[in-house]
Amino acid sequence: ARNSVRPMSGPVKAILVALLCFGTAIASDLPKNLATSILSENVAQDVLGVEVEGDGGNGQADSENARTLISHCAYHAKDAHSTPAHFDLLIRRFQSDDIAKEQFDGAAAVYHGASVAGLGDAAFRSPLPFQLHVRKGKVWISVTAGIFKPDPTLERKLAEEVLRHLPD
Repeated sequence: ARNSVRPMSGPVKAILVALLCFGTAIASDLPKNLATSILSENVAQDVLGVEVEGDGGNGQADSENARTLISHCAYHAKDAHSTPAHFDLLIRRFQSDDIAKEQFDGAAAVYHGASVAGLGDAAFRSPLPFQLHVRKGKVWISVTAGIFKPDPTLERKLAEEVLRHLPD
């Protein structure tokens, strides 16, 4: 028996090419995991003042959803009695400032966020889940610090560190 490969039809080929281009349009100039490249284990330890370990997902590559890059990292204190015991960073990088603003403002309304001054272009704190959300240009970051009780001072400190190192 002979293996035969049929050529792709024009529409199928066009769709595959579009998907390949679409999938690399946002992340082509960025590291494998933007969040861990900005907030490495060493930087996290410096900011937190305690020894930390990265969570298992820190090595995962960033993903895209609806043309938005999604990047995540999380760390926890090596000493279970340290505060905060855990913190997370989520980065969303949109195609444009306008899209980021629209999505961010919508989330602030849904979460009934309390405005926070002096961070990025806009910032709010959500009551549940306890998170600090900051938008700067086309990037929206969400920071969580603590387990049972949020640590707003530490969340702000982490957000400021991340904002200093965000790529354009």
